[in-house]
Amino acid sequence: MWDQNRYSASRGAHLNLKRAEKARILVSKIPAMVDTLVAKTRAWEEEHSMSFAYDGVPLLAMLDEYGMLRQEREEEKRRLRVTSSFPLIKPKCHSLYKLIF
Repeated sequence: MWDQNRYSASRGAHLNLKRAEKARILVSKIPAMVDTLVAKTRAWEEEHSMSFAYDGVPLLAMLDEYGMLRQEREEEKRRLRVTSSFPLIKPKCHSLYKLIF
């Protein structure tokens, strides 16, 4: 659960802000790291003519699944932003409403 007062002006609040900023920077680097890992894994697989597996599962399959989940989460966030931006506006045409929301 998130602490609502984690950014308050209490003692040590600057440390929480610093920690949150470091975490945000690290999380923002994850997609590029995954892309690099995919490229290096593909190169390794081509060089060795075999699939690279982690715990018996092909690594590229895991990374593809991660990419799809990340994309779904981004779409869900985008959808929630759109619906929260215009909560009272509903198109008269039901099919258009489905398209927007």
